[in-house]
Amino acid sequence: GLGPCTGLTIYNPKTKQGWMGHFVNPVFERHNITEMLGEAAASGPLDSLRVWVRGGQSSGIEPGPYTVDYSVMGKIEMEELLTSACFDVNSADISYDPRLWDEGSTAQSLNVETGEFKSVVMGPDTMLRQLGTLGLAAEPQTQVS
Repeated sequence: GLGPCTGLTIYNPKTKQGWMGHFVNPVFERHNITEMLGEAAASGPLDSLRVWVRGGQSSGIEPGPYTVDYSVMGKIEMEELLTSACFDVNSADISYDPRLWDEGSTAQSLNVETGEFKSVVMGPDTMLRQLGTLGLAAEPQTQVS
């Protein structure tokens, strides 16, 4: 699951190509995200690409002189990277999980044949049962679309 990390998914319905990235912190992974955005952009017109951003759960740590909630910084950074790569942030499907990271996590999948994107928020017990398995076989506790 994503937890406080940020998930970026891009799909080109014309070529049936998809890109998925799980980024611990977009602030520190600018290069990887920029490469992914560039590769997706090269696949066709930007206005034909579908974009989803998920994750970004808060750690619940109060910001202070020696602490930072990196999930907040990651959200801002991801949207800035999308904008700088000429992706329309307003047409992107951006939905962050408002729960604390230890209350569950977001899992996501993309079917490149159909373009179906699934984003499921699972509780901690379900997430633990799903470790080491593929897909989203568990019954979702909350559907995030």
